[in-house]
Amino acid sequence: MRNTTKLRPLRDRVVARRFDEKDEIGLIYLPESAREKSTRCTVLAVGPKAKEVKVGDVVIIGPYVDFEFNREALVIFNEADIRGVVVENA
Repeated sequence: MRNTTKLRPLRDRVVARRFDEKDEIGLIYLPESAREKSTRCTVLAVGPKAKEVKVGDVVIIGPYVDFEFNREALVIFNEADIRGVVVENA
């Protein structure tokens, strides 16, 4: 049975999932403890007062602590903490 519990952010909060980083850079293997967390995230949910981002946007954020929700590592932050939105050339 699938869990249908959802997370609804309040005010201007944003819930996102970090991009997966590769385990290797070139031919050098980086153990988990030596890797930095990605600063690029995909927005999964936005609070009702978030004005500049929407679900599906790719954003750049500072360092935040991940938390687990429904067995998925997520990050939650204020919209003002977003450093930029990645825009693909059309």
